[in-house]
Amino acid sequence: MVVYRLEIERIGHQCRFQLMTEGKHFPPVLLLHSETVATAYGNWQEAYLNYYRAMPDAESLPELPMRGKLASGGDISASPQDWHTKLGEAEAKLLREFTYWLRSPELYALRAEINTAVLANSKSFTSIDLFICCHSEELIRLPWEAWDLGDEFAAPNAIQIARYVTTHSETSSHRLRKGKVRLLAIWGDDSSLNFQTDRRAMQMLAETVEIHTVAWQKGETAETFYEKIRQAMVDERGWDILFFTGHSQETELTGGVIEIAPNAAFLIRDLEPHLLVAKQRGLQVALFNSCSGLSIAEWLVDRVGLPQVAIMREPIHNRIAQEFLIQFVQGLSSRQNVCQAIATACSYLHHKRSTYPSAYLIPSLFRHPDAPLFVLPKSVWLEQLKLLVPSPWQAIALISLCALSWQPSVQTQLLDKRIFLQALYRQHTGRIPDRKPPVVLVQIDEESIRRAGISTPNPMNREYLASIVNRLSELNVRIAGLDYLLDRPHTSEDKGASDRLLAKAFQTAIDQKQMRFVLATVYDEGKWSSPLPEFTIQPGVTDAHIHQSVYFLALPQSDLEKQPFAYTLAKLRDPNLKSPSVSRIAEFSADVGQNWFTPILDFSIPADRAYTTIPAWQLLDPTMKLPENLRIADRIAIVSANYSEAGIFQQGSDRFPMPTAIAYGQRFSAPRNDSSSGFASETMTGGELHAYGVWHFLAKRWVVPIPDLLGIAIALLIGGAVILIVPFKRKGGRLAIVAGTSIYIVVCLELYISAALLIPIAFPTIAFLLYVIPLRLR
Repeated sequence: MVVYRLEIERIGHQCRFQLMTEGKHFPPVLLLHSETVATAYGNWQEAYLNYYRAMPDAESLPELPMRGKLASGGDISASPQDWHTKLGEAEAKLLREFTYWLRSPELYALRAEINTAVLANSKSFTSIDLFICCHSEELIRLPWEAWDLGDEFAAPNAIQIARYVTTHSETSSHRLRKGKVRLLAIWGDDSSLNFQTDRRAMQMLAETVEIHTVAWQKGETAETFYEKIRQAMVDERGWDILFFTGHSQETELTGGVIEIAPNAAFLIRDLEPHLLVAKQRGLQVALFNSCSGLSIAEWLVDRVGLPQVAIMREPIHNRIAQEFLIQFVQGLSSRQNVCQAIATACSYLHHKRSTYPSAYLIPSLFRHPDAPLFVLPKSVWLEQLKLLVPSPWQAIALISLCALSWQPSVQTQLLDKRIFLQALYRQHTGRIPDRKPPVVLVQIDEESIRRAGISTPNPMNREYLASIVNRLSELNVRIAGLDYLLDRPHTSEDKGASDRLLAKAFQTAIDQKQMRFVLATVYDEGKWSSPLPEFTIQPGVTDAHIHQSVYFLALPQSDLEKQPFAYTLAKLRDPNLKSPSVSRIAEFSADVGQNWFTPILDFSIPADRAYTTIPAWQLLDPTMKLPENLRIADRIAIVSANYSEAGIFQQGSDRFPMPTAIAYGQRFSAPRNDSSSGFASETMTGGELHAYGVWHFLAKRWVVPIPDLLGIAIALLIGGAVILIVPFKRKGGRLAIVAGTSIYIVVCLELYISAALLIPIAFPTIAFLLYVIPLRLR
């Protein structure tokens, strides 16, 4: 890139031209100031203002078609067509006199130097940047962008002309942002202008640019809107582009005025501290699509140090501002730099000069000579997307895998095997917790029923339950749960005697030992099957629901009248107990028929670490001395069923298929006391699930399962990164995949223990292999 700087200064009746490049200063040239050019400019400006003030605009109020509040002036009594003719003539005369002046013999050496560089670099397509700085008001307003330097030497459009300020701030503190380009769009007072076209034009950048809009709302005070602008400008994430549309005017010493609300405006000077912060955080380009922006541009480049500022030097008609923005945005979207995008927009307006005469002469770009021109970054990833497109059979396989992961029955099978794998890992790494189980599970099994002479255990004899309550009270148990429904009288023959006996057992234990009881309830046919009033009338008796799945922990819900059985028991033991923070997410997943993020029952912990079992007959036999590990005074007791007739809705419904991890854990723990039931290695009782639940709540062990569907999605993202980034050779590919998969499995197993995250292994691994291997080796 070849860069020239040209300073032009009026000294009396002469103008001094000083050309510089790469530290080289050419001899200054003195050229007689042209009063003819000044007069032509004044006539052109008058014709320009009168034509566009009279030009109607359907998208703005007829009396305010310009994006600036202009003082009255100029003759607008003639028809618009008269001013169209006058403007065309005034433009032609201005450009003729301007070109004639700049082609003076005194400037020949200057022009030749620039055009020699153009011709020397034409084959390498190196751009020539010409920065022009004018030190007087009348010079800076001239259309320097229309200087036909290249035309004189048969090299048209080969020079990028921009303006600069000699006293500009240093660029050393400016930094480039990383990540997606961010644009802050400020929409000013739209009470007299319609910005819908501007907004649609801005949306053309939405795919590649993050756009944040700050717009004045009807009824909003100027102070409130100003504060919104200030807060947006100093956003810590920074901005790349600042855009303003609305009314603006020039001022001599304060950097110009922009109108943000009806009859409310503020000075650019007041925004300087916030613009400085925005510049330090990456702001590169500012575009003021409003009237008379010369003082705005000079202030932003000189005082703030913005690298590039695009403005309109004269008042601009609303329709022209919209046309300019559309073309400018299209240029940026096609990856033109800011200077090229402005040139493209001006070229379009030039071709439309019969409709918008002289409009192409109005836009200007002020630049830091040392700052690179802003251009939207090119996405390398777009060129590599074809590498990520799976084949048809891969797509079918991956979609099928996702569909399977949505099925609850498949999820249950995967979860069972995943927890079993975790149990193996715990056992072989010695990661089994060595703590005293907090629950004693009193099981009324077949032997207990036989010894008690109970012929019909469903419903369970209330007198027998009362004897168990009394015995627990004798053993100084403080908290007990009965996993039995007590919603109906026991029998009609004893006229409620057995029910009164059980109620008395509750009352005695509460009065003498301050025991507290939790009774079971279920939700069926639209109502709760609550215990009889004679049981719950006691102040130390409450009820809780016993709906508990095999693998997922029943969590408390604020909208339910009854809370889970295990949670209620644990809450009595620890009044400060809180529900896990993931419960709300779990509730949401339940609404779509899934158990995503619902904490599981961690069966990788052996059963004997969560609870100790004792048959009811052994507990009630006063002649038997309880083993040391069955001292239960400081534990929670759960009385539950362990016989074939047990069940709420049907016989045997209180038994569930035993998880693989539990069956495996029985090999390394104390034998369960249910050999007489015949179900030792096949099933698990509801009471055992509740006991596991109590352990989880007291231990605050919330193992959160990540959904297989999410795991597959993450696996595909990682697979895409592997395809695009990681070097992959056929020879070492299999070893790399085996090593990576092994590391992934170990990480998942460790995170399960340390971070209580159950990350799926099977489906994500299959998805990764299905996706990566064929694509990377093809």
